[in-house]
Amino acid sequence: LTLAILKSHDFFPLTYGIGNSHQSYYLEAITPLELWKAPQELFIDFVKKDPELFYELTQRLLIRFDGVL
Repeated sequence: LTLAILKSHDFFPLTYGIGNSHQSYYLEAITPLELWKAPQELFIDFVKKDPELFYELTQRLLIRFDGVL
């Protein structure tokens, strides 16, 4: 069991968006939210065009992994 508290404008799951890892997730929101789903190819193209965004996503991913290790 893993608990992830996501913030506004978070990307989830990054492992699928970048690495094509298919896993099942159960999500439950504690506040109202708006959820968007983007095709993987468009997400990858979007990230590749913006190096600052890629850096931010990498930073967020490493922070999450640091909490697990």
